[in-house]
Amino acid sequence: MTIFDEPKIDCHNHVIDPLHFPYIENTRYRPSGQEIGTALQFRAVMRAYGVKYALVVQPTSGYGTDNRCMLDALARGGLLAGTKGAGIFSTAPQTPFSGSRRGIPHEPTDARA
Repeated sequence: MTIFDEPKIDCHNHVIDPLHFPYIENTRYRPSGQEIGTALQFRAVMRAYGVKYALVVQPTSGYGTDNRCMLDALARGGLLAGTKGAGIFSTAPQTPFSGSRRGIPHEPTDARA
């Protein structure tokens, strides 16, 4: 058995897609270049390395508490096709959360709404 045959977990990664999910106004830092990774790119990396489990962490750089990019990727299934995953994100204290019992919305949501 080689390392490629063993089950793998990626325990901290981000999905950053400013083309489809623009950064919030007045953000201090805007990831660019090699720091950007869309859901499709992430899926390709997971497949290439045989990663079966992933923990996606909402980046605060660029997005703050706007979780639409990560939640959309998880809800569509495009992010983790063939991989089981979960997401960690933050919201402003006054932000209500409406989603499924597992915390993943059925439709993309705007956490700022």
